[in-house]
Amino acid sequence: MRDQPISSVPHSQVVRAFRDDAQSYCDFVDTWRTTAVRAPFTTLLGLLASLAKSGAAIPFDMADRDVKDVERIDHAGAQAIAGDLSALTGAASAKLMSEHAGSPESQQRVFMLWDDLADIYLDLRHGLDLYSRGDADHLAEAVWQWRFGFENHWGEHLFRALMTIHEIRYRLYME
Repeated sequence: MRDQPISSVPHSQVVRAFRDDAQSYCDFVDTWRTTAVRAPFTTLLGLLASLAKSGAAIPFDMADRDVKDVERIDHAGAQAIAGDLSALTGAASAKLMSEHAGSPESQQRVFMLWDDLADIYLDLRHGLDLYSRGDADHLAEAVWQWRFGFENHWGEHLFRALMTIHEIRYRLYME
């Protein structure tokens, strides 16, 4: 599939599909933080796989618009999200870390699952907040932020989290 021209990017099917996947992930995290969720690691595996697929398709043919009027979640809010995710993943991570007793690198990857999930959430949420403004500059900035972050930040967290979630799902819980 060829990337869409700049003028059609905010309205393209590819961007809408990614936005929907990002919204689903953020909605799940918000729900999981406040409500007991059945089979969370199965759900996360599907959500992260969808983000990997749709994230790779985001076009990257526009300049950063650098709009300043949509703030990121502040430090205290980010700490609260990270703390909740640490609590929610802690038992599974601890159990999986014990299976990786001979591999400090694997233990570190598993331990950082909460951080991976939080960083994905924070970057996607910021793009969703930009996108929700609806004007061309905010839409373009959201797309730019998502694509740049996929290549340079949250995408790395996503693939590390996918590996860990896969192990939790299939080695520990078989949900």
